[in-house]
Amino acid sequence: MKIEDHSDEVMRALLAQCEDGLREIGAEAVKQAQKTIRSQQRVDTGDLLNSIRYAIGHDGVYVGTDNDHATFHELGTGHYTVPHASEKYGVKPLHFIRNAARGHQKKYTAIMKKAMEGGGR
Repeated sequence: MKIEDHSDEVMRALLAQCEDGLREIGAEAVKQAQKTIRSQQRVDTGDLLNSIRYAIGHDGVYVGTDNDHATFHELGTGHYTVPHASEKYGVKPLHFIRNAARGHQKKYTAIMKKAMEGGGR
């Protein structure tokens, strides 16, 4: 009887499946963030929408933007950010990045489960 060690191949396959799942989750999170922005009619030039991206890190997937105005839309401005502010103007926060990450865990779990079962390859 001959015993062969295929653990390295198995580990590479698992890591590839995990990366596939993270890529799909990242793309879905970007779509969800863009959907929130569109639904609140915060689209002007499309720069903010087009700047939303994802990156796969060593411990997960990250969604964000480098757009200069994104912070204002994500967190809000004026009286929306400072309790009891004297200003009666401001931009209401959308939390489009936060909600894209937090609001869809069931969907992201299903995506990763499918990827780890080999459904993505």
